[in-house]
Amino acid sequence: MQDGFYRSRPIGAAIGGWLVAAFTGTGQTVAVAASAASPFAGITDSGGGSGGLVDLQLTQEADVRYGGTVKAGDPLMAASDGSGRAVKAVKPGTGATVWVIGIAQIDGVADDIGKVFLAPSIMLG
Repeated sequence: MQDGFYRSRPIGAAIGGWLVAAFTGTGQTVAVAASAASPFAGITDSGGGSGGLVDLQLTQEADVRYGGTVKAGDPLMAASDGSGRAVKAVKPGTGATVWVIGIAQIDGVADDIGKVFLAPSIMLG
């Protein structure tokens, strides 16, 4: 576990570690983020989820699995492939919303465990 504030949340299915989690719309239940439009809940702990709960890191610098080429300083969002990996955030089309999870702290490529300074925000198209 990294330093930071953590909160356990209920899950409907197992979740791997170092992934972007999103609220499902059912109370505080979370799942792997399906896309950047999924409401950001936190980054899963390295152990992922089991026993109906997952620990989510909500503050500071977190480990996260990259879903593509990332440069330090890039804003990050959840990949649109439903994997929960973090990719460089891009401005959405008109009327769409992107949940930015934070700012990349190191360069990396797909499947690297990178670092993100958690600073959730919303980008509107």
